[in-house]
Amino acid sequence: MRGSLRNRASERARGLEDDGWQVRVVCLLSSFPTLATSSRRSLQSPEHPRTAQQARTSMPGHELQSPNAGWTVTPSASPACRDSAQAHAELAEEDRGPTNVTETAVGGSTPQQSAQNPMSLGKRAESYAFQADVGTPHGCTSSFSPPRRSPPSNRAAYAVFAQEIAAERRHYIVVVIKPIVFTLVLMWISLPVFWGALSGSPQLTTNLEAWFINRDGARIGNTLWESFGNTSTPGQHLSWSLIDPVAAGDDEDIANAIIENEAWIAVVIEANATANLSLARANGDPSYDPSKAITVYYAQARQETAVGNYVLPITTQILTASVTAYATAAAQRYFAEITPGTTVNQTAVQLLSQAPQTISPAISWTVVNLRPYTTPTAQAVTLVGNIFLTIFTFIMTMAHAAARAIIAPRLRLSSYFFLRLAVPFAAYLPLSFSYTLVSLAFGLPFDGKYSLASGFLLAFIFNYLGMLALGLSLESMITLLTPKYIPYFLFILIIYNVSPTLLPPELLSPFFSYGKGFPIWNLSQSMRTILFDTTPNLGRSAGVIVGWIGLSCVTTLLLTWCMRKRELAALLAYDTTSSPLVRASHDSVEELVEDEKKV
Repeated sequence: MRGSLRNRASERARGLEDDGWQVRVVCLLSSFPTLATSSRRSLQSPEHPRTAQQARTSMPGHELQSPNAGWTVTPSASPACRDSAQAHAELAEEDRGPTNVTETAVGGSTPQQSAQNPMSLGKRAESYAFQADVGTPHGCTSSFSPPRRSPPSNRAAYAVFAQEIAAERRHYIVVVIKPIVFTLVLMWISLPVFWGALSGSPQLTTNLEAWFINRDGARIGNTLWESFGNTSTPGQHLSWSLIDPVAAGDDEDIANAIIENEAWIAVVIEANATANLSLARANGDPSYDPSKAITVYYAQARQETAVGNYVLPITTQILTASVTAYATAAAQRYFAEITPGTTVNQTAVQLLSQAPQTISPAISWTVVNLRPYTTPTAQAVTLVGNIFLTIFTFIMTMAHAAARAIIAPRLRLSSYFFLRLAVPFAAYLPLSFSYTLVSLAFGLPFDGKYSLASGFLLAFIFNYLGMLALGLSLESMITLLTPKYIPYFLFILIIYNVSPTLLPPELLSPFFSYGKGFPIWNLSQSMRTILFDTTPNLGRSAGVIVGWIGLSCVTTLLLTWCMRKRELAALLAYDTTSSPLVRASHDSVEELVEDEKKV
């Protein structure tokens, strides 16, 4: 049994002697994680020459010691013991980096070794496994023990500005200053876009198309148009157009035009409005309804912020002022008619008492909200929720980048491509479904245009496509920027996507017209259609989002290929003159490059 262990130890030590150069080359290739495994396979091929030489320090009359490896071999040790010890030394050297292995006379002292780098857990386990396999050959005077680490220095013993830590302090300052500078640059790249989207809207209200349709053709219609068409008055104005009643069509045609976004609002002076008011006064008609004289059509869900802050307030202000002015003037004219001179027409006064609404307010309006924004919670999916959606994809991108490093070194390039794309496509399915379920739980009207089931399914599909478009763009850029700098791109991605959705294009600078080609703008418009039955543009929005998905897939694969090519080029350009062990592997690396070109 003991002889068998001796033979195994000797053979294992001799094998490591021949293959020691392979360990060192693999250490070099570990700098290139996508190549390390494939390079190791290439370097371990049977036909590759074994040219490395293992240093021997066992000399007669001396003992071989390694304070890091924890072993000692005396001159009386057998050759098998010395071979085994040398093998342990190689593993310990690889584990900790260059190791000070010294020869000392028997009974002499060994100098204290300087502090070494922390050991790799994987290499440490490999070393212990080697010991268990080889055993302790007969004649060894000491056993192998885990490497000992030097005690850490007391870094808390220095003040912040102590001279002893000047190098660490300089490095610390650089690390702190760099993100400050990057963040300052990021602010001026992104924040002006968001601020600019909100700052100019009050001056752009004249870009909002509005219709005035005069079906009356008499005093009421003509008087009110003078007020609506007068743009010289101070304050904000809409772009009012006088529309031919025949071209406008009936009430249904006008409503459809507003829903189809042909205009933001339409003020319709109903036919015979002036005649109906005069007849009601003359006859004392108590059933007269002043609000039937004017009808106002608008669609709030088209963009609730623009309608609530500009379209409806401006129209209401003009209507209030013009209707009040007309009612006052009409009352004065009527009283002048029924009281000529000092005579009072008692019959007219009695009839007027039966229908006082013909004097005040005389005329009024009815508001028809064709697409009401009934659920304020909808902002979670039309605006703010899209920011959350982007953050969720960022979390998955970072997690996938960390997990990918575990398996990537052992994958072919084609398999690595598949991994980069397949995981996001699979991961965003449950995430988008859960996101849509949250919206359903809080009562979003998925039955606004379609049935509840169909609306929910469409919302889930668009949320999934939106997450893919945003997540794959992050997946693409993390290849180039690395996880260290990808948060800066995340902020830019959010700002430039969200800013065009804050207000309609009419209230934004022409610069923000790029938003129609970005994912979040189209996702927001799709949700408005599903929830509130606004202009049906699902096909166009889906096309834009799918286009982003395709673009991100192509850029992800292209950048992955470029980064892998850079790693191969850096490996071939490495200065091999400093180490004959690395130079011995150069031919195999070139073979690896040729293999990668064939993938």
